[in-house]
Formats: sequence, structure tokens, C-alpha cells
Amino acid sequence: MKRSGMDHGLYSPIAEGGGAAGGGAAMRIGLSHVKGLSGATMERIVTERNLLKFQSLEDFLDRVRPTDPEAEALADAGAL
Repeated sequence: MKRSGMDHGLYSPIAEGGGAAGGGAAMRIGLSHVKGLSGATMERIVTERNLLKFQSLEDFLDRVRPTDPEAEALADAGAL
């Protein structure tokens, strides 16, 4: 939940403050590709993350308020 937006795309780990020099670009899968995630929840994720970095899983769940199936879908996608 640290960086993904709604859509997928290439990103540079170095430009985002992570990764080693020479690591090249990587593909980031967008939230819109997580099956079962509502548009409203995707918007809350992006909005809340832009306001303040998530401090923990509990913080994420408190601020975003995904349904149980949405939280499970995010976990299954490796996003949590």
C-alpha cells in the first residue's frame, strides 16, 4: 500500500527512494487489478496514503475501512 495507484505502470525504485543503483525499472500493478476491490475503497487508499503514510496494518484498516472480503483480496494480492 505504499506506492500503487489505481493503474499499473513502470517505476524507478531509485527515483522513489528505494532499490540499488542499476536496478532498472519495475512493474507496479495498480489497485484496479485487485479483484473485488470497490472504486470507493481504491479512492480511500490513495487519498489516505497521500495525506499520511500508513503506520501499520491497523492504521490502514482504521483509515481505509475495507470490507472483510476487500481486505482478504488485498492480502491475497500481496498488498498488505
